[in-house]
Amino acid sequence: MANPALRPELEVTLRLAVLEAARRGHDMAGLEHLLFALLHDAATAATVERCGAEVERIKARLDRYLDEEVEAHAADGTEPVLTLAFRRVVQQAALQVLRAGKDEVSGPHVVVAMWDEPDSYAVHFMEQEGLTRLALVRAVSHGAPADADPAPAPAGDAPDDQAGGEPLK
Repeated sequence: MANPALRPELEVTLRLAVLEAARRGHDMAGLEHLLFALLHDAATAATVERCGAEVERIKARLDRYLDEEVEAHAADGTEPVLTLAFRRVVQQAALQVLRAGKDEVSGPHVVVAMWDEPDSYAVHFMEQEGLTRLALVRAVSHGAPADADPAPAPAGDAPDDQAGGEPLK
């Protein structure tokens, strides 16, 4: 099987992460820049929200972190360098897609792969919102909410109804 391709939206998002780091004067584009850009992608944001996390709160935390905790050094207009973690996460997402027998890597795949970097602030901010890797994997794999309850059985299908008694109310 051929290597999976990056979806065009993901290619744009990866470029936006680097541009965001440059805009802030950062020498390196890290996972926090990547997550910040990913959460601006509609499909990725929708997946994160289906898992119960508040995208705007995560973006606000990332924005504050990038402004206050990451020092601006690059004043000469040089393009930020991708951190090793940034590169590893994108590569891991591609490997996960390949193992799943799919042919395209999307933003949600990259967010799932971030959990391979558990010491990052990006993962920490997602965990603060109650987001888990398992919830994301379920949402990416099945497209359904991660913690959705199964639909209730229609009236007459419950086991107690079969015994000839009154339906439960």
